[in-house]
Amino acid sequence: MFKRPRSLIVALLMMLFCLAALPALADDSKNEESAAPAKAEASPKQSQASSKSLRPRLSVIGVGLDAKAMRTAAYLVRQAESSARATSRFDFVSAVELLDAENIKASGEKAMKAGRLIEQARRAYDDLELEDARKSAEEAIALLNESDLSGRFSMFINAQKLLIASLLADSEMKRANDLLHGLLPLDPESRFDPNLFSPDYIAQARKMREELDKEKPQALDLVAAPEPALVYIDGRFRGVTPIEMHDLAPGDHMMTLIAPGYARTQRMVTPAAAGTVTEKMTPTSKGTQYAPLMTTLRGKFMTEERNDAALGMAKFLGIDQLAVVAVRTLGGNEFSAMLYRVDAKDGHELANAESVFTEDARTLDEGADSFLAPLFAVDQPRGSDGKAVRAVVNPFKWRKRHTGFVLYGVAAAALGTGIGFGLDARSQAQTFKDLTAPQNSPVYDRVEKVGKRSAILADVSYGVALAAAVTATVLVIHDYLSDRAVAAGVAPVSSGSSKKKESASSSAASDFDDADDSEDEGGSGSSRSSGSSDEGGSDHGDEEVHGREDQGSSWDSDW
Repeated sequence: MFKRPRSLIVALLMMLFCLAALPALADDSKNEESAAPAKAEASPKQSQASSKSLRPRLSVIGVGLDAKAMRTAAYLVRQAESSARATSRFDFVSAVELLDAENIKASGEKAMKAGRLIEQARRAYDDLELEDARKSAEEAIALLNESDLSGRFSMFINAQKLLIASLLADSEMKRANDLLHGLLPLDPESRFDPNLFSPDYIAQARKMREELDKEKPQALDLVAAPEPALVYIDGRFRGVTPIEMHDLAPGDHMMTLIAPGYARTQRMVTPAAAGTVTEKMTPTSKGTQYAPLMTTLRGKFMTEERNDAALGMAKFLGIDQLAVVAVRTLGGNEFSAMLYRVDAKDGHELANAESVFTEDARTLDEGADSFLAPLFAVDQPRGSDGKAVRAVVNPFKWRKRHTGFVLYGVAAAALGTGIGFGLDARSQAQTFKDLTAPQNSPVYDRVEKVGKRSAILADVSYGVALAAAVTATVLVIHDYLSDRAVAAGVAPVSSGSSKKKESASSSAASDFDDADDSEDEGGSGSSRSSGSSDEGGSDHGDEEVHGREDQGSSWDSDW
C-alpha cells in the first residue's frame, strides 16, 4: 500500500528536474548550431593549409661549371625561380632566403613597420599635423633603408614624397628642394599627387625633370666579389655582375646586390665615379657552410655522383626538392645550360633537360622558358620497384663537329702520306732518267714499277685528304649552324621538349619592361606586394622574398 505514493513522488521530482534542465539544453543546442557554421567556415582554410603542406618545398640553385658561365647561371636561376612560382605544385622558397632567414625576416618586419608609418604620415598630413607627418616619414625612410628595396622601392619613393610635402607645408623650402633633387634621379617618371603638392610645385618638379633629361646619361661599372650577384638599381633588375650600365641619370642611385649565401648589399652609388665599383659580398653564417657544398656539387656535376651531391645540398637547405641549373661554356659566345630536379629523400631525378644558348639578353629571356617550364610541370616516374632513378651522366657527348675534327686529322695524315709518296715517285723518276744500265736490264722495269705505284698512292692520298677535309668542313659548319638555330629558339637540343616562344622582343640596350607593378611573391607560404600608391599608402607583407618578378630589366652591351 505504501510503495505507490513513494514512486509517485520520485516521478514528480524527475519531471521537475527535466523542466529545470530544458533551458540549459536549449542553450547547448544553440551553441552547437552556432559552432557548426564556424567549423564549416574554418574547413576551407584547414583544407587549404593541408593542401599547402602537401606541396613539396622547392628551391633552385645555380652552378657555373667554369668562370665565364657563373654569371649566366645566376641569371637563369632567377628565371627558373619564376617558372617554379608560376606553378601551383610547389611551396617555393629561394636559396637566398634559406641562407639568410633571420636577416630577411627582420628586413620584412622593418618594411611592415615602415608601411604603417607611411600611412600614419599621410593621416597626419591630412590633419595638418605637419611635425608628426615629417617624423613618421623620416622614420619610414630610415627603416626602408635597412630593408630590401629591390622589391619595395615604390614605398621608399612614397615616403620621400610625403616628407617633401610635409616640409613644403611647413615652409622648409630649401630642404624640400634638396630632397626633390635627390628624388628625381631615383624615379625620373615619378608622379606628384595634386593632393600633396601645389600646381606650382608640380610644374617646378616637371621643369627640373626636363633639365635632368637634357644632361648626358652616366655610366656605372659594377663588380661583385667573390660571386656574381643580381643587380637592382632603384628597384629595377638590371642584370648580373660584372655589369656595365650607361643609361643612368646624373645623381645618386640606390644599388642592391643579392646573392645566395651572402648578406644583402645595399647603398647609394654615384655613376661616373672613378673606375669600376667593386663590392665585396659578406657571407652569412649559413653561407660559410653552403660554399663547400657548392664546390662539391660543381666538382661532381659531370659525374654519376651529382645526384648524391645535390641530395646533400637539399638536406642542408631543409627542402623536399632541389632544382639545379648548371651552365657550361661551349666556346666563343655559346654555352650549354643543364637543369635537373631531385627528390631530397633519395636523390630520385624528377626532371632534367639541356639546351644551348648564346650570351644575348633576348635569347636568355625568350628561349629559357621553353626548357625551364616543363621541368616543373611533371615528375619522371620511379623504377618498377619504387627505387630512385638516376640519370647516367656522360661528361662527353660526341657531336658532328667532333667527327669533323677527326676527319681533319685524317685529311692531314692523308696529305702527309700523299706528299711522301709523291716525293718517292719523283725520286724514282729521276733515278729512271739517271740509269746507265743496258736497255734490256730488269732494273728499268723495277724502277718504273715502283715509281708508278708511288704516284698512284700519292694521288689516292691527295683524294682522301680532299674528301676528308670537305666532309669535315660540312659537318663542323652544320653543327655550328644547328647550335645557332637552337640558341635562337628554333628547337631544343635534347630531353627538354620546347616550343618557340612567340613574343616581341625589345631592344637589348633598354629596359625590357618599364611597368611599375610588381607581382605578389611566393616564398615560405607568404606573399608580399611591393607596389604602393603615389599618395603615400603602402602595400606590404610579412616576409622578405628574393628572386622576384621586378619592374624591369636591361642588360649591358656585353650581353
